[in-house]
Amino acid sequence: MVSLSLFSKAADDGSDSKYKSAEHSKRVKDGLIQERSCTDVLCFVLIIVMWICMTSVGSVAISNGDPYRLISPINDQGDVCGYTGGQENNPYFYMVMTNSMGVCTDSCPIVSAPLSSTQPSNYYCLDVIHSSFSSNAVLQTYITNNCMTNGEYDLSLDCGCNIIRATTSVFHRCIFEEEAVRDEYFANSNSYIVDFVSDIFAARSVIFGFGIMFALFACFVWTHLLHWRTFGMVLCWGSIATVVILMAGVTWISNETADEWLNQDPPEHGDRERKALRIFSGIMLGLTVLFACLMVFLRKQINLSIKIIAMAATCIEEMPLIVFTPLIQMAGFIMFLMPWFVYCIYIASDGEYETQSAGSSFSSLGDVTVFVPADGVKERLWFMLFCLFWTMNFCAMIGTLVLALCVAMWYFTVPAERAEKINNSTICKAYWITFRYHLGTIAFGSLIIAIVQMIRAVVAYVEHHSKEIKNTSIGKVVFCVIDCCLWCLEKILKFIAKNAYIMTAIHGTRFMSSCKAAFYAIARNIARIGSVHIASTAALFVGKVFVVCACSACAYYILDTEYSEKISGFIAPVMLVMLLSYAVVTMFMDVFHMCIDTMLMCLVTDEECNDGVAVYASAETTAFIDEHGVSDDHKAQISDHKSGKGGKDADIELKTEAKNAAAADGI
Repeated sequence: MVSLSLFSKAADDGSDSKYKSAEHSKRVKDGLIQERSCTDVLCFVLIIVMWICMTSVGSVAISNGDPYRLISPINDQGDVCGYTGGQENNPYFYMVMTNSMGVCTDSCPIVSAPLSSTQPSNYYCLDVIHSSFSSNAVLQTYITNNCMTNGEYDLSLDCGCNIIRATTSVFHRCIFEEEAVRDEYFANSNSYIVDFVSDIFAARSVIFGFGIMFALFACFVWTHLLHWRTFGMVLCWGSIATVVILMAGVTWISNETADEWLNQDPPEHGDRERKALRIFSGIMLGLTVLFACLMVFLRKQINLSIKIIAMAATCIEEMPLIVFTPLIQMAGFIMFLMPWFVYCIYIASDGEYETQSAGSSFSSLGDVTVFVPADGVKERLWFMLFCLFWTMNFCAMIGTLVLALCVAMWYFTVPAERAEKINNSTICKAYWITFRYHLGTIAFGSLIIAIVQMIRAVVAYVEHHSKEIKNTSIGKVVFCVIDCCLWCLEKILKFIAKNAYIMTAIHGTRFMSSCKAAFYAIARNIARIGSVHIASTAALFVGKVFVVCACSACAYYILDTEYSEKISGFIAPVMLVMLLSYAVVTMFMDVFHMCIDTMLMCLVTDEECNDGVAVYASAETTAFIDEHGVSDDHKAQISDHKSGKGGKDADIELKTEAKNAAAADGI
């Protein structure tokens, strides 16, 4: 492994040119350490073993499970509607009782029968009822005596027969059109599901058009224009102004709507609704003022971040395909997710049918068949969840290390040679180095984060399934504090892991060594790295908000003008547009953020290993960065060193400090 002292050797050889070190040129090519070795191999072996175990568990479940038990409805006798038990021609499920028992039918009824009818042909009854009352006359008597109140059918009696009602088919389930009946049978939730699904289907072209395609277009335009600082200034501050205007607009609309509700005659909204809208309007006003003041207060930092982003954009301009790195990560994760999802479906459907008492007024007439999961299903699903967490973080961090390698290769290439040596093929080199040497390091960092996420999931599960915790305020507070602490720990570990991968990209070290080196590098340059990191985060956040707001506003306008008669509400489609556009813009902005962080860490490493002189940075970059976040004493030291002033003692002190820093990093 090549030591950081190799970088300082270029300054120690006494050559007039800082790029003429023979040793440096021999052992470093395009900024990468050539003598790399495989790091954290054991962790990579462990993740391979986990995938093998996951495949074994899934294979066993495939031989025992049946996904139709989960996907398709099942009647009271355990027959899968449309598939088994003589129900091949009855693919639809009609709910008979409020405990989710029902029967299979060939179609969903679209016309309701009279509530006063006692004819068996106007009813769907469980098989246990038909087997006990074989003739229509006896069944009619049973319906009259057990299912009716004051001459009309009473659904609250749960008699084992349900009158035919108008329904709509959703996933082969017959959903009642009457809201009161639907709420009674589906516990108030499925009505929202039906409306949500229907609205999404009706507005699918707008949702995916603005949520994905328009967001992609906006991100590409954003990244291209950020190459020029003038456009960056206009876009950033224009975005800030737009966000302030949108927030102020929401505040004004909310206040005007509350006034309209107050003046309605007769009133259509209660005092509670008007008060809630007033409170919302006040909160939005406060947030608008706070956001505007914060942007004014951070104006210098925002201008700084815009220039830093422009530098990162220059790097991306020479490797334009780097913006698609998250898509490669997503493709790899989807390749894992497909078999994982199949395994989970089969595991959840692993079990047997058992006969149990119906548990109602007609239970003496017979039993019904229910599905009982097999032993160990929960344990296997927990293991599958851990596999998901580890693999999800593993795929994400592959992209992190690849981006860090690309930027490191760009930075540690002589500025005059970057146009010739840096291009899209650099991305392929980065992938090769990552897969050849550092998959174990990626597995190590992702394992630590996956363990914390798994602990959070277990805590959430315990809280959700513990009645004692739900019913006590102290228990809720305790679990809320625990979850908050675990969330903070997860964020800290992700931050450490990201910077550790940057050091791995630069030096080719193991995960723990990289964590140590990153920690000391950040500690020694906390002012510079901290200020630029916070400012760039704020600027990129504004970009996210701008793209999401633009996509959502355009989608709302189209839905309001073209789809007002086709959908029941705008909430579900607009929220889905917001989620999709946020996912897309986050993917692009994360690439920028990673490039900025890596570039700063490369600059810091370059300076510390070359007696305070950034050997590989251009003159403009060095002058700009040194102007922000660097102490006056350190500026004077760097200036004296570059001008050859400061005397022999100062030169020796600078070199000794650099060597001590390299030794402290353990590289």
